[in-house]
Amino acid sequence: MSMARPKPDEIKFKPAYSLASAARLIGSNPSTLRVWFRGRHPYQSTARYQRAVKAALPSQSAIGEPLCFMDVVLAHVLHLIRHQYKIPLKKVRLATDYIEKTKDDLLFLASEDFYIDHRDLFLEIGPRLISLSESGQVVNREVISEGLKQLTYGSDGYARQFFPAMNGQPQRDFAINPAVNFGRLSIARLGVDTNALADRFVAGEKISMIAKDYDATPDEVEDAIRWHERLAA
Repeated sequence: MSMARPKPDEIKFKPAYSLASAARLIGSNPSTLRVWFRGRHPYQSTARYQRAVKAALPSQSAIGEPLCFMDVVLAHVLHLIRHQYKIPLKKVRLATDYIEKTKDDLLFLASEDFYIDHRDLFLEIGPRLISLSESGQVVNREVISEGLKQLTYGSDGYARQFFPAMNGQPQRDFAINPAVNFGRLSIARLGVDTNALADRFVAGEKISMIAKDYDATPDEVEDAIRWHERLAA
């Protein structure tokens, strides 16, 4: 029997992220996210054949639209587990199919209950779920715990902010929040768009003056510029 949950706030479904920008935020690549969200049609040439692949994370956005905040969060959770344990995508799909059948939809992965109350659902070793390693050993849940700390949750019970890692290192200074700057990466404590800071720097303004105008620290401005360059690359 499925467990009914309230739906996330509508603003979290607004299209806002290209595949490229979403991939950079979670530390993946666009081709991987394309297969996760859109699947892959069979492809044949004289050199090779690629079979059809079903989408592991059906996008919350319509085909052709940018991804939404909820898409980015779901991709972060999947990337976290898949990257740490090198799980074959076919095993990931078995788990996501099971979650869809028992929890109505995959938005469950973006809820605060995923780790607190039902963390074993996705990590359980069993005939209908994925094994989180090729050898089948029990996983270290601390890794999952640390990755989920990159999320904070709202009153609707679902992810509200995502703090992307920088060069593989956790940070809490910059976040995406669909209710702030249309979901663009911003300084979390100020709500200042990193693009706005970087644009002024590119225009020739000094970091000290930019920091003063926005009540930011010089380090925050410098980091904002680095984030802008990374996401725009």
